[in-house]
Amino acid sequence: ELETATYNAAVSACANGVEWAQAMYLLVEMAVNYVEMNAITYSAAVNACGKAGEWVKALGFLSAMAADSVEMNTIAYTAAVDACGKGGEWAKAMMLLVQMAATSVELNTITYGAAVDACGKGGEWARALGLIAEMAANHVEVSTFVYNSALSACQQGTTWRQSLAIFAELSSKFPGPAGIPLGSVVNACRAASSWLVACL
Repeated sequence: ELETATYNAAVSACANGVEWAQAMYLLVEMAVNYVEMNAITYSAAVNACGKAGEWVKALGFLSAMAADSVEMNTIAYTAAVDACGKGGEWAKAMMLLVQMAATSVELNTITYGAAVDACGKGGEWARALGLIAEMAANHVEVSTFVYNSALSACQQGTTWRQSLAIFAELSSKFPGPAGIPLGSVVNACRAASSWLVACL
């Protein structure tokens, strides 16, 4: 157990330093030395790959985690969702949310935020807004990051009306200039040729 804890700390350090290749080497070393890999090990490995945008490897470790009958957790899934988002794979990110719900793994604010961001990067503004509605229905806190990601999605989708609606809700929940991306709203209006609204 002590060896496992030591390796876990090292893999986590690699994740923080975005040294995913070094993290992979450590996992190979664990396997060679018959050191047990637990939920922390796999979560750290998925996180390391996720931060580097290596979504294929992140999903591979997530699958290995399940194959080894290690209990799946929110941290590992969230890291995988984030990795898919960085890799432009919004559909795979959405599938991971389905898997989490099916296996009763908690979806928290960070998980949803990563998924909304993935949809935003893919221009899937309707799905991004759908996730925010799902968060509200499941009583999950909607953070400024989630709202900002949804605004970016609307900007790409040129849905200026949705941008204004999100901005209004964001302003009511988080008063003050901090965290309110007015520029995204203006850009969305411009992209939709709604120059009159943008000038108001």
